[in-house]
Amino acid sequence: MRFAENPDPASAAPAPAGILAKARQWTEQHHREDPAGAAVRARVAREIAPYLGEQTSASILQTASLAGQPVLSAIEPVLELFLGCRAARSLVNAFVDRAIVRI
Repeated sequence: MRFAENPDPASAAPAPAGILAKARQWTEQHHREDPAGAAVRARVAREIAPYLGEQTSASILQTASLAGQPVLSAIEPVLELFLGCRAARSLVNAFVDRAIVRI
């Protein structure tokens, strides 16, 4: 296989600046739509309720909100107690995917 010595910049992948601009746009849009993050917290609560129960989920989310702590950072240690580190991390990643990214 032969590699090009001087690749054509026009054929290169999209510039990271474009990707960063899209990420900023996404973030700004969601901050305008839900400045306090209540909708995200509600979606996260629905996601974790089957694992921790509705009351425990609500309590963790309320405590995290009052402390100014990121919600998922408050949930992961509790899940680790029941599921172990690996499973909790995997579950939190799934929560991020379903409750935050794919909205």
